[in-house]
Amino acid sequence: MFDVDPIHATSRALVERLPELIAMVHRRLREEVPAYTADLDPALTVHETERIAAALRSFSMGISGAPEPNEDVLREATIEARSAAQAGLDLNTLVQTYRVAQAAIWDVVLSETATLIPDPEQQLIVQKHMSQFHFRWNDTVVSAVVCAYQDEQRQFFFQSRDRRLRSVIRDVLAGRANALPKVNYPLDAAHLAAVVWGDRPDLTIQDIATTAGTHVNLSVGSISGTTLAWFALDDRASAHERLRAEYVPAQGTGVAFGGLADGPGGFRTSHHQAWRAYRLAWLTNRQVTWYTDVALKHCFCTTCRPPETWSLKNWAGWT
Repeated sequence: MFDVDPIHATSRALVERLPELIAMVHRRLREEVPAYTADLDPALTVHETERIAAALRSFSMGISGAPEPNEDVLREATIEARSAAQAGLDLNTLVQTYRVAQAAIWDVVLSETATLIPDPEQQLIVQKHMSQFHFRWNDTVVSAVVCAYQDEQRQFFFQSRDRRLRSVIRDVLAGRANALPKVNYPLDAAHLAAVVWGDRPDLTIQDIATTAGTHVNLSVGSISGTTLAWFALDDRASAHERLRAEYVPAQGTGVAFGGLADGPGGFRTSHHQAWRAYRLAWLTNRQVTWYTDVALKHCFCTTCRPPETWSLKNWAGWT
């Protein structure tokens, strides 16, 4: 039907430009889908990057006849979809990121084919072939993404054992409530919040409580394998000092602490601080991180958003 060389040439040109194209798609997503705040959770940011890279490689190979999308693409796409569902990000917004990425890639395809194929008629034939493949590719991947998102949302929010506790805590963190009904944790206490990840978070939380000298704590599973925890401290100053001086987490475990804060507002504030410390700890591979030690670094981190721009609907930081 047509000479296949221009197709292979276009495929090679896209492969050679992969780093540039990944950065370009990232930029387009930030500009055109600002509601998709993947940069709130560092793990979700990585999933997004891996999905974009896998998608671009897959499309570049697929237009020249390779059987795409392959298993790697579908795996990366569904991992990101499950993380987005846990984070409470809107499904329609997630799907919109695929439309924006598709448009961005297509702009590059048109430019490359115009450069590589001087004959307008052959340009049109090749572009039609690539367009048909692109739409089939996108339909296949988006279908898998929607299924994975809905499945994870159902399990994470509606079938998990602590779904009611999640809902109650989420309302407090969003400022919609100042009470924890049927939860044995005092909101009028002095709070120290933490984000825990790694092996056996339950044991880590118990170790923190023991070191701090408190038996009153609250915890709930969050996204990307993290657990959110709060500790009610009676002897706040000495408990804080003991933790800083004595607490060492087990190997394979990470903890990010917020600052000490009082009452319902302090419950929220300490959590937000712990989540911000977690973001920096995750990116720098720290095992123990205190918000008071890294607050300035967090403010100058290029991937951070000011807290006032964070969505109250976002589940990743439960802001």
